[in-house]
Amino acid sequence: ITGKLSEFAPRAKFIHIDIDPAEISKNVPAHIPIVGDAKKVLPKLTREYRALQTEHGRLDERWKQLQAWQEEYPLRYEPGEGGEIKPQYMIEALYRATEGDAIITSDVG
Repeated sequence: ITGKLSEFAPRAKFIHIDIDPAEISKNVPAHIPIVGDAKKVLPKLTREYRALQTEHGRLDERWKQLQAWQEEYPLRYEPGEGGEIKPQYMIEALYRATEGDAIITSDVG
């Protein structure tokens, strides 16, 4: 979900992986379009990235900033009322039930 497309991540570069070529750059222009099954493409991208031998500490400051934001703005939600099951609760329950070994996806179609 991108919201207002004209304001969506204006400085970002996008890699769009999709098995359906008609979906590539459909809503947001992809800087790097890749047509293929993500299950096959992502391991190849990971190998290519690791081959670059980037500096290990290059993201340390970014991680520190993210951790500070997490402490300042922790993810919380109000519990459901009257038997309502919140989506966040359901995700937590699946995580606990599978000991973190669940793959959860959503689709906009």
